[in-house]
Amino acid sequence: MRAIKLKDYDTEEELLQEIRNTNNGRYQHRLRTVLLLKRGYKAQEIQKELLISSATYCSWIKKYNEHGKEV
Repeated sequence: MRAIKLKDYDTEEELLQEIRNTNNGRYQHRLRTVLLLKRGYKAQEIQKELLISSATYCSWIKKYNEHGKEV
């Protein structure tokens, strides 16, 4: 899998704050994916840690890159 470059919309602290402030579990999971990538984790490590498929990972990162952290 080719690495997807993450756009720099939010800081780690902003992502953590958003994760804490929402009750939407799927949205939290998506933001955790972005946060781990921002922290330097590799795609396979993130997928294993969060138990998500490579298709889900790619979809979430692409959506973040297009729209930021919108729900």
